[in-house]
Amino acid sequence: MMIEDIGILGMGMWHGPAVPHAQAPPTASGRAVDDPWSGTFDRDGTFRLLGLTLPAARYPRTLAAARRATRAPFRGAVRRRVLPADVPVSAAEAEAADEALRHAGTPTGRIGALLVQSTVPDSPYPTNAALLGHRLGLRATATWALDGACAGPIAHLTTAPSLIRAGVAEYVLCVQSCAFSRVNDPGVSAFLGLGDMAVAFVVGHKPGARIVTAWSADGSSHSATATAARKQGAGPERDGHAAQWRLRLTFDHTLQPAVLKTLGRRLRVVTASVLAGARWSVKDVALFVPQQSAAWVPAYLSEELDIPDGALFHTYDDYANVGPVDIAVSWYRALSEGRVHDGTRVLAATGGAGFVYAAAAVRW
Repeated sequence: MMIEDIGILGMGMWHGPAVPHAQAPPTASGRAVDDPWSGTFDRDGTFRLLGLTLPAARYPRTLAAARRATRAPFRGAVRRRVLPADVPVSAAEAEAADEALRHAGTPTGRIGALLVQSTVPDSPYPTNAALLGHRLGLRATATWALDGACAGPIAHLTTAPSLIRAGVAEYVLCVQSCAFSRVNDPGVSAFLGLGDMAVAFVVGHKPGARIVTAWSADGSSHSATATAARKQGAGPERDGHAAQWRLRLTFDHTLQPAVLKTLGRRLRVVTASVLAGARWSVKDVALFVPQQSAAWVPAYLSEELDIPDGALFHTYDDYANVGPVDIAVSWYRALSEGRVHDGTRVLAATGGAGFVYAAAAVRW
């Protein structure tokens, strides 16, 4: 279903300090990193990675990005953001939200709903939604934690118009964050390409704006990417539970190949659905914003989905993989750089841990 005359009015982000790869060691622990994501190249240029085979003739931009990534300390990123240890995630979320409200010209008192996805919140439970509302001074506001994994921005953009149409809110503030550095294991390959970020946007009535979204899900590979609790040290135990635990991001390399091999096919399905709903052809797409789970993935998805040359836009070089903030931080940068303005046709597509697959066709 097409949502008409509701759209994004303003955006903001957390402007944390950049950490160039020259200023940080490849691993915090000094241990060698097990990196099955580096891939290999055949003599004819074919790229092979975890069961995925990409011929050079079909995927030239993907292979060029993959070659650059194999020589870079952060798997192709030039720099990334790391949340300082003394800064709560909710503070970064509040900074992004404040900027989004300013850019939208929307007073805090007119926000009727707050949707928050804190991938690594200040506490596992309760998560950050109400705390962020408190930081922003929101009181009589529907305040929800809404998690769409790496499709979080699309989940929020799907839900916010419904709240507006139902009369729950005139304006909806949507916030997504990740603090991967706080659950990242420096001994695994993901450490090299994960960053921290928070982005926010305000949704409200906007004449001429259009939104179409589509979704699918497959939980059979749920544990391919997960967060597990690990015991730290040999502290005392009580009632059979260890006294000290730490959450760690984990990757199951027996399941990851299946996820990777089906990513393109699954995103073709949801992308075809939103293009049909928006009554666009792929040639109408002015800007394509995909997930950026690795340096070569944006190029791969643009070639897999036959996106027109010049339409691809991503921010992996500056932020690395920021998971559920990938899409929104690229929207923010595209706006800041003048790549997006009212009327621009923007396509977004992503697969998210769990696994969910989503696409959005947005006439800005």
